[in-house]
Amino acid sequence: MMCAICLSMLAACVTARAAECCGGSAAIIASITGEARVRSGAASSRVAILDRLGPGVTIETGAKSAAVVLLGNGRRWELGERARASVDENVITPLSGPIRELPRLPPIPKPAPIAGNPGDVPGAVRFRGPSPPRSLYPFAGASVLRDSVRLSFSEVPGASLYRVVLADGEDSVLWRRQTASTSVAVPANLVKPGGSYVWHVQAMGQGAVLGEADARFAALSSQTATDRRNFAAAISAQPGLRALLASIDLQLGLFAEAVDEFSDALRDSPGDPDLQRALTAAKSARAGGEK
Repeated sequence: MMCAICLSMLAACVTARAAECCGGSAAIIASITGEARVRSGAASSRVAILDRLGPGVTIETGAKSAAVVLLGNGRRWELGERARASVDENVITPLSGPIRELPRLPPIPKPAPIAGNPGDVPGAVRFRGPSPPRSLYPFAGASVLRDSVRLSFSEVPGASLYRVVLADGEDSVLWRRQTASTSVAVPANLVKPGGSYVWHVQAMGQGAVLGEADARFAALSSQTATDRRNFAAAISAQPGLRALLASIDLQLGLFAEAVDEFSDALRDSPGDPDLQRALTAAKSARAGGEK
């Protein structure tokens, strides 16, 4: 069955692994013009760009319509006007109408198990004190790319200094920083692939702690990060596929990256309602640690 509301589901699932929200999908609608529908048994539903399809469904396009379907293994097919095809995990089988296979992309990146089992910790950020920093990112349920980790939080009125501490999954301190900024970059290579981490921020004013908060996050595994890099490189020359990378990043838990990529996609296609809904879902996921 199609995961037609997958983006909205991902936005609501930030306390768990994001990929679990659309588990079992075999393909994704990479692009669509006009109208297409998916059938599973007697049920029929309209599909839109970035919708995910389960194995065993049939997709069909309408008059003056076309769609590109991408499988998890990177194979993709273009369905022309009034075409029908069945979707399986490794192949799309033409049933009728104009259908052709397009050049293959690298496999869609998949999340890997994370050291420390972050699913056992709460997704909510923990706040303490009368004026704690809020809007911490990243948080449990979010992932990071190990070489571009940035910790951010909201400004606290009256605070002149923030103390930021990063620790590993066993609470061993890896890095400290004092700053007047509400966003700090973690030194490259400090975060290891597949690891889980906890970070803490204190807001200081007039020599006292005004408030503090902490949150957890995980780094993508080395294999997942490599697969994502290869996939991003393959579609970099195709602006029309930018939203596809954003959708994948949302599934991987790279919520900040997904927001930026959906925003870029909307600049390429201003006013697109499907992309606007996707951006809204990504922003909701990006803010999901605020409880």
